[in-house]
Amino acid sequence: MSQSLKHIPLLQTVLLLLLLLSTVCLLQFSTDTQTIRTPTLPDKPTETSQTHKHPTQSRDRFLSYQPPGNGWNNQRIALEHAVVFSRLLNRTLLVPPMAPHLPGKRYRGQGPNDPYTGYKVYNELSSDQLIPMDSIIDFTRLSQLIQVRASTGSHPEFLRSLSGLSWSRVCHSSGYGLWMDRSPRGEREEEMVSFQTFHVMSDWLSKCSEERKEFERGVKRPFLRFLLDELSETEEDIIYFEEGTLFGIDFRFQELQDAVTAQTWIAESIKYHPQIVHIADNVERYLLAENAKGYNAVHVRRNDRNSKYSKEFWLK
Repeated sequence: MSQSLKHIPLLQTVLLLLLLLSTVCLLQFSTDTQTIRTPTLPDKPTETSQTHKHPTQSRDRFLSYQPPGNGWNNQRIALEHAVVFSRLLNRTLLVPPMAPHLPGKRYRGQGPNDPYTGYKVYNELSSDQLIPMDSIIDFTRLSQLIQVRASTGSHPEFLRSLSGLSWSRVCHSSGYGLWMDRSPRGEREEEMVSFQTFHVMSDWLSKCSEERKEFERGVKRPFLRFLLDELSETEEDIIYFEEGTLFGIDFRFQELQDAVTAQTWIAESIKYHPQIVHIADNVERYLLAENAKGYNAVHVRRNDRNSKYSKEFWLK
């Protein structure tokens, strides 16, 4: 990847610049202010890499996830949540490769209420169709926050390579509830949690079959799952989030400052690889040169939904 970037044609390079400029790092955290700040989170990444091993164990503990597939921003959001979860749970993050956008479109509309089945397509992609994430994201910088490793190869190959380890598989759909960092402590926090609003994401109702059974068997109240309470003492070697569910989740903190800190982790630690930044800088210099002829662009997402306009209409 690092070599092929140097040979991207001009038009593709310009499109890459547009992608970089359009990527806004937002993390969907809803927060409530409280008086007791626990757990206490560092204000910013540490200056040196940390091992982040379980305090009572000598071997590494890992966290990984099923990539959601589809577009880059979907995959980026899943990565951001995985980084925060890895930091909170003190685990080494195994990051799957990035997939191209277009293959995911052929699955859309084939399942009931499930347009987000890009993860199924992702699992069909071969290694030569994927890009290691450390070619896109600056892992040297990210490793100042957490222990992180970029995986290579297809996703089935990745799963097989770790089959000898013990797994804790987690599936929590935004169709049925939300994540919070920890359970409430004291009457005030319990009252605040009771007032949390939740909007069912109908697009996610086909995910997490076991959770769906519980949801339908009960009174259809949202599931509140508490990350630290549920997973911080997990003994399995790998915590694995299934079915692309780290994209689009609703993750909330008990404390406002903890949410701000997590957003700081994202803003300061997840940056594009220096070579991509260098390419974007070159494109910018080209477009701003005195002899430049200018450049106009329009991005039409006509394939994302049914449109009354034909392909020929957009190409006029």
